[in-house]
Amino acid sequence: MLLLVLAACTGNDEPPRATAPVTATQAIVTNPFTETGEISPELTILEDVRAICSPSVVVVANPVARRCTSELQVLHDPCFLGPPQVPQVAVCVQNPARKEAVRLTLIEDNTPVVPGVPPAAAPAAPAPEATPWFIELADGRECARVIGLKGDPPSLEGDPPTYGCGHADFLYGLPDVAEPVWTMPNRKGATAKVRPVDVRTAWY
Repeated sequence: MLLLVLAACTGNDEPPRATAPVTATQAIVTNPFTETGEISPELTILEDVRAICSPSVVVVANPVARRCTSELQVLHDPCFLGPPQVPQVAVCVQNPARKEAVRLTLIEDNTPVVPGVPPAAAPAAPAPEATPWFIELADGRECARVIGLKGDPPSLEGDPPTYGCGHADFLYGLPDVAEPVWTMPNRKGATAKVRPVDVRTAWY
């Protein structure tokens, strides 16, 4: 049996943390390494595992993002490769808002390699076509991207949810970035009305 640990599983029902007002949404490119190749000291490493990796299906616009299966058949997505000086190390960020992660030793990386092209590096800023994989709302709720959500979640004009924030708590579509504080449609409760909510932070 393959266990799954990815963005779609990280939404939770814990009470939102106390938060300050949002004046502008922060967009962050996930990079769990320092410039010297060390894992960021801000992260709490929950586990060390060995894994085989391939391109991420959750973070498709970041060339160092991976989808990794551990020796115990646990699937982690997204994971992020380290810089060239630590080629066999990756970090899977389970919850960037809470700075929790799993450290991987790569057994194999099945991502296609183009001869003569240098190793990919983490982008400095989100690509124009990038989609956030994790979102923190202004009220402290944490929402993870959902892919292939099982069951029959409530849709919005026929479209399924794109992020899960806890039980029967969903976001739809992508952030509206027209204003400094981004917004998204939110339905909290299977029969509740859809209302706009402010986005505090979006991780790419």
